Amino acid sequence: MSIFTRLISGILALTIPAGICFAQQPAPFQNIDAVVGIGELLSLSQPAETVFVTDPEIVDIQVPFPDRIFVFGKKTGQTTLFAVDETGAPLFESKVTVRHNIAGIRETLAQRFPTASLDFQSAQGSLYLYGEVESPQQMTGVLETIQPYLGENDILINRTEINTPNKVRLKLRLLEASRDISEDFGVNWKVLFNPGDIVFSLLSGRNFSVTGDLPSRNSGQTAIGFGSTLGDFTINRVIDILEGEGMVSILAEPNLTALSGKKARFQAGGEFPYPVPASDNSGTTIQYKPFGILLSFEPLILDTKTISLKVQTEVSELSQTSVTLAGTSVPQTLSRQVETEIELKHGQSFAIGGLFQTSTRKSLGKTPWLADIPILGTLFRSKDYTENKTELIVLVTPYIVPNRGSKQDASALSSLRPESEIEYLFRDRLTRASNGAKPRLHGAAGFVY
Repeated sequence: MSIFTRLISGILALTIPAGICFAQQPAPFQNIDAVVGIGELLSLSQPAETVFVTDPEIVDIQVPFPDRIFVFGKKTGQTTLFAVDETGAPLFESKVTVRHNIAGIRETLAQRFPTASLDFQSAQGSLYLYGEVESPQQMTGVLETIQPYLGENDILINRTEINTPNKVRLKLRLLEASRDISEDFGVNWKVLFNPGDIVFSLLSGRNFSVTGDLPSRNSGQTAIGFGSTLGDFTINRVIDILEGEGMVSILAEPNLTALSGKKARFQAGGEFPYPVPASDNSGTTIQYKPFGILLSFEPLILDTKTISLKVQTEVSELSQTSVTLAGTSVPQTLSRQVETEIELKHGQSFAIGGLFQTSTRKSLGKTPWLADIPILGTLFRSKDYTENKTELIVLVTPYIVPNRGSKQDASALSSLRPESEIEYLFRDRLTRASNGAKPRLHGAAGFVY
């Protein structure tokens, strides 16, 4: 063999393997974002002999056809998928990232809690939740909704803020109300005119679209015929009109503010002195014991429009009997306590009546100094009260105080403007366009036509 022939043979021997190496192209690479519980079908450019994943706990695969791969997300995390041909050459390579079903969670939450503003970040073994909800009850519902979307060992990192206001303002109005209100003004208050029987009456407005007569007072329902609103005619506007008619005298209008879940107290009455032995037995000292009306409120905000209110009422009256302490005659006190819990809407009112017994009126002539105590003294000086023509009623209206800077607060401030005298009494309007003839109301409760 000549030198030229050997040279050609050597060049061919070197160039043929090199050509084969250049013909083997690298396997296509693709990032796949999968979702827990949802599958995805991949297509290959040519049939695969073997398909496998590095972590089968994260992804499950099935090969229904040689050129098709079905990928199913089992839990959050990352793994790698490979496909090779019969010679072992790689046909396909992919990094598979499995996340929580964020789209499914968003859709379900939007249907159940449209007012919540929430977002998520999914990572291996955890779901990060952030945003705002309106109330603790809504927060509980959100967490219960998300739970089925989490894996067995997944952690939910909850950084959601509850945007519920945390303050309640209690507007109290202590009224001396005429017993003729129900006869002269067409509103039934008689359920509250039972001296000695403390009564809590929820002022729940009637539906003016009902047909037929309203239930009577003896039907077991509230005998108060109007409530937080009568159309646009609020109970507090009614009180203002009654005061102008001389049927109601407003004794005091205190306002209390309490944090949600905390107590606020109001006391109307006085204190009387009584002697007690000194601690060092050197004689006696004087202490004071309160009497009158003690109202204790514990509001709990359930959502942006609803308040649960625990009410404790204690009435202490001076009796005609007395005891002698250290040579001093001291009157005894008679106390009555009532506790209840009611659920109210923002701005809805309830009334408390029957606070003082009939004996209280009879004792006023014997204890004239009772007329000098704060607030109740005005009541005790009233001739109508001593003649059993009027009764003490406490009207309570809770309001949820918006958080500073909230949308509700900003909306309220932007709508403020001076109101006219007519608007003060009737709040916007008395009548509205009629949708047709509606039945008149007849019954022991409500306005009389």
